[in-house]
Amino acid sequence: MKAKLCFAAAGFLLLGAGKTYPQCESNCVITNPKGNQTIQQPGETQLSINHLLGDSTAAASFTFGVDPNLDLSSWNPAMLRVGRTVNLRGGSEIGSANQFGAVIHMVSNRSESLASYEKDGLFVRVSQADPSSGTSITRDGVGIHGAGEIASTNLDGRTWGADFTATTNAGGDGLATATELDIINNSTAQPLIDTTNSKYALTIVPMGTKASTAGIWYATTGPGFFRGIIVRNIVPGGDALNIPNNIPITARDASDTADLNMLYLNPANALTIGSPKNSTMTLAAPGIWNDSPAMKHINFGPTCEVAGGVGNTCASEFSWPTPFHDANYTVSCSGVNGTGVPIVQRVSKAPGGISVHIANLGESEGSFAELDCIAVHN
Repeated sequence: MKAKLCFAAAGFLLLGAGKTYPQCESNCVITNPKGNQTIQQPGETQLSINHLLGDSTAAASFTFGVDPNLDLSSWNPAMLRVGRTVNLRGGSEIGSANQFGAVIHMVSNRSESLASYEKDGLFVRVSQADPSSGTSITRDGVGIHGAGEIASTNLDGRTWGADFTATTNAGGDGLATATELDIINNSTAQPLIDTTNSKYALTIVPMGTKASTAGIWYATTGPGFFRGIIVRNIVPGGDALNIPNNIPITARDASDTADLNMLYLNPANALTIGSPKNSTMTLAAPGIWNDSPAMKHINFGPTCEVAGGVGNTCASEFSWPTPFHDANYTVSCSGVNGTGVPIVQRVSKAPGGISVHIANLGESEGSFAELDCIAVHN
């Protein structure tokens, strides 16, 4: 049977086939490649090699450390496992209690290379040749899956699924990008979302049983950013920003105590400036929306008919389709298609509507077929 070479770090002991092998510097020979092997170091650290010569149904797997009993559904089928329960308390210095499951350090020195290159500390590539069955059975290939969780017994935990950092040290300078997301599309150009062949450079998925605070959050620490979001290279007919209906874009107030609505598309698909209760203007192509909380322009129906004779008056009541929240607004009304010699004498205001008094300047009866009013909240 052909021997399999195992390159072990100094300080390890090899246990295999019921025998303890002496410490080796390199080229440790495993005499039973099909059996389970364990390289043991004093303490809790060990390397287990299971079925070193595997096939398609029993592939080789390597275990560093021991199973912390966190998620057997991902632990058991893995080809490489790193497991440990960490509880180092450390001292009073920041970072003295740090512990890591795996660390890769690499230094790229000056090379004067004649061509562009990329040197990676970790490169993972998954080629998916197994098609999904629509949306009923999805078969996902994932390059890297990071999962941080807070235990059910911890009420004040902090966890991150991933943390990517790009640093420019004092004295050096250059381009720094903490995370680059490349979407390489050489197939169909799909402009629609939620299809089986949509392509996204970034997908944020809220999961669990409760709503989360934010999809993206800019931390308030540090020196800040010159620009929050920069959008370029949008194809003709595409969107730089696409938000749900009746959901506002907000801005922080000057006192940094509240978020104020700037824009939203109301249920009638009209662009509204401000909030649903205190909007300043609503735009509805090709004009301005006629019944916003801050501004209304309404073509009311006919007025009352005032009796013939100069000085006679009558009053007509008109209701706003949506009331103002108070009577603190400015209103102006004009009569359209009048008969006789009527005029708008005065207007009385209420949150829900107006009372319009029509006066007669002629001897015959008079009225307006239509009354047009514009009202703007103060």
